[in-house]
Amino acid sequence: MYTNVNYHVRHSGLCSDLFTVLQGTKQGGKSSPMMYITFIDGLIQELEASGSGVCLYGMNVASPTLADDMVLLSYSKRGLDNMLDICCK
Repeated sequence: MYTNVNYHVRHSGLCSDLFTVLQGTKQGGKSSPMMYITFIDGLIQELEASGSGVCLYGMNVASPTLADDMVLLSYSKRGLDNMLDICCK
C-alpha cells in the first residue's frame, strides 16, 4: 500500500505535471491483485445480500465483475439506487 506518492503521466512522448496519489496500490505490483480481491469481495457480498439485484435461475447476478470492471443489475430504479448507495459507502 502506498500513501502520498507523486506521479506523472507519460503519453506520446509528453509528460504531465506531477500529482499526488493519496493512497492505493501500484499497478502491476505483486500485492495489488490480492488487495483488490480482498476489497471487492466484501462489496460483492454486500450487494448480493441487499436483495436489490437480479437473480436468474436461483443464481444472484447482481454485480458481475471482470478484472476491475463491475456491472450493477437490478429489476428497478429503486434497487439500482440502493446498490449505488452501497458502492458509494
